[in-house]
Amino acid sequence: MRIMNLKVSNVNFTNEFNWLFKLVDFEKNEFLIMDDYFYKSNNLKSPISRIHIDTLDIGQTVNCHYKIINETKIVTSFI
Repeated sequence: MRIMNLKVSNVNFTNEFNWLFKLVDFEKNEFLIMDDYFYKSNNLKSPISRIHIDTLDIGQTVNCHYKIINETKIVTSFI
């Protein structure tokens, strides 16, 4: 598990994609916060609570833990 300071770059609350938030680091590497189904399928607990959904917005910075799953950087918890 790795720690990063990430900035929210995009938000998705549609069924078009299986991610809810896209985040980037200072080098523009992409990290994803996925939907609940993804976390359950990978035996992980979703890092998103109602407070996160209500407060996270484009441009906001957060400290996160992440794992690489299927070559994708996935946020697993907030610090």
